[in-house]
Amino acid sequence: MDPIILKTDAFEMSDDEFFAFCVQNQGLNIERTSYKEIIIMSPSGYQTSAINLKLYLFPGNWNEKTRMGIVSDANGGFYLPNGAMRVPDVAWIPREQWNRFSEVEKSKFLHYCPDFVIELKPPSDKLSHLKAKMEEWINNGCRLGWIIDPDAEDAYV
Repeated sequence: MDPIILKTDAFEMSDDEFFAFCVQNQGLNIERTSYKEIIIMSPSGYQTSAINLKLYLFPGNWNEKTRMGIVSDANGGFYLPNGAMRVPDVAWIPREQWNRFSEVEKSKFLHYCPDFVIELKPPSDKLSHLKAKMEEWINNGCRLGWIIDPDAEDAYV
């Protein structure tokens, strides 16, 4: 199923208002484009969730050993320099960057582009959507990104 894209001037929310909107609708997977369009995505299902957990464990376990940064799952969003708010399935940011954020900033979506992201393609998503999203990550400062397509048994770096 394609995501629902809401296009209206009513969604000219500040970042704090957008965060509050996401909290009020926490059962939904919500992002915002650089054009201030709100994207509502369908749940990915149990199988995709189980694969997502495995993907989270690889950088999570590595990071626990090295303590070089912070790893987040698909609940942590990032405001990008282009104005979009995107949520990767897995993200990593360096510890020194994490330490620069205040406790208030850490409790919301971060104004930062992660250094590493993983996007998992659920059966309901189009690969072209994920490739466009990954291009947006890279164009906004992400240093490394992976797209994993378990159905096709493909990975894109």
